[in-house]
Amino acid sequence: MLPNVPVQSSRYCLVFVGLAILLPWLALLQPVHPINHDVAWFYYVARGVMHGGTLYKDFIEPNAPLASMSLVPAVLLAGAFSITPDLAVEILVLAVASVSMALSLAVLRRMLTSAAALLSALLALTVAFIFLPNAGFGQREHILAILLTPYVLGCIASCAGLRLPRALACAIGVAAAIAVGLKPHFILVPAAVEAAVLFRTGIKATWRAQPLAMAAGLAVIVGVTLVFFPLYACEVVPWAVALYGGYNAPVQLLGYVFYAVYVGVALWFCWGAAGTPLADAARLCLTMAALGALGAYIAQAKGAVYQILPCSFFLLLLNAGAIAVTGAWPGASPAERGRWILARLLAAGFVLNLVTSPFRSVDLTQYAGVKQAIEAEPGPFVILSSNVEPGFPMALVWHRVWASRTPCLIMLPGLVKLEAQGKTSPWQPIFRGWISADMQRYKPALVFLPPNGDQSLPPDFDVLPWLLRDPAFASIWAHYHQDGVRDGFRVFRLST
Repeated sequence: MLPNVPVQSSRYCLVFVGLAILLPWLALLQPVHPINHDVAWFYYVARGVMHGGTLYKDFIEPNAPLASMSLVPAVLLAGAFSITPDLAVEILVLAVASVSMALSLAVLRRMLTSAAALLSALLALTVAFIFLPNAGFGQREHILAILLTPYVLGCIASCAGLRLPRALACAIGVAAAIAVGLKPHFILVPAAVEAAVLFRTGIKATWRAQPLAMAAGLAVIVGVTLVFFPLYACEVVPWAVALYGGYNAPVQLLGYVFYAVYVGVALWFCWGAAGTPLADAARLCLTMAALGALGAYIAQAKGAVYQILPCSFFLLLLNAGAIAVTGAWPGASPAERGRWILARLLAAGFVLNLVTSPFRSVDLTQYAGVKQAIEAEPGPFVILSSNVEPGFPMALVWHRVWASRTPCLIMLPGLVKLEAQGKTSPWQPIFRGWISADMQRYKPALVFLPPNGDQSLPPDFDVLPWLLRDPAFASIWAHYHQDGVRDGFRVFRLST
């Protein structure tokens, strides 16, 4: 057990710097995470752009440019060392985690008074950064949560009356700007913790180097997007706003309720327990960060499980802090005992998540029939589904060309939802044109159609009749014949 010595001691300084940089790489001791569908698509886009393609023309998707361009280093790494995309992505994420851990350490050393406390904090961050994401490893939500953590810690320091060096504060602010650039909804996290700083310290705190650096970084990202990716603001954002509501899934409300209750219970603990000014600041900022992340999750209106990951990050850190504050079994006070038990129950919930999440990972072996068909046919293929899974993991793993400029029939749920209301979207002919043009351009050897009622579509909805309403598509489709059913997908083969 480490002695309770000041963490500024030169005896421990280099040790903790080494731990902060190296702890994330413990992830390499476990099997490489299979690249999931979203990360696979972003990697595919980054590689395509590097080979001469144009984002939002040859590769169309609703996310900000940084979502796919952030994986350019992984593409370069895979090419330089002849490693697989999933390993390249893992190395990139671990490198980002090491940088974030180093920034977090620089803040924590100014707040914590003992080596034991600092080691505990670093271990909690390692669990959050590396082991909590599981099937969501490498998702934007995973990376942005890693990058936002130093910002939240910096706000805790500000609430506790500590001033960070300007260079450190600027680096933390730039990291947060990159995080928000990956997924703009999550501006709610720094906004929420800045509200906590404003509440605790007053209006002057607004002019700290940390938020100013984040604002400057965001201004640069917005400027680069407008100059180099004008189609994003002019075309992509309007159709995404118009049609993304089609992905609403009422069952995801259960997720909202679960996390709202979780945050509510955590809030009860935070405001019910007395502590030091630093502990109170940590409770306030971590709670506000979790609430901001929950708000970003709800604002997306899609409700995928991985999108709740940043909220899980900050709840995990809140629970780790709660355990540290409650310490050993308390005295006879029922309130203190209740808080002690509650802190550990909350932590147990996350341990359960860590144990069960790997079983929720994407497993391509469940698509053995689709895999067999693709392996036997070297030409381009496409899965005409509103669901991204399992297309892009297969396209990357088996080195195939994806015969579409979109990751899936991305607009279809929104279009169908409008049709059910007796309306026709102005984006419908544009979307149909993309599908037909891509079929004509790539001439996919295999086309897979999903079962009726695919993601966010009515249970009896068959995608093929909807596609055949377009004369251009129908003309191309006349050259295809059905070749059985694989794993629930109807397989169509190009006639020779």
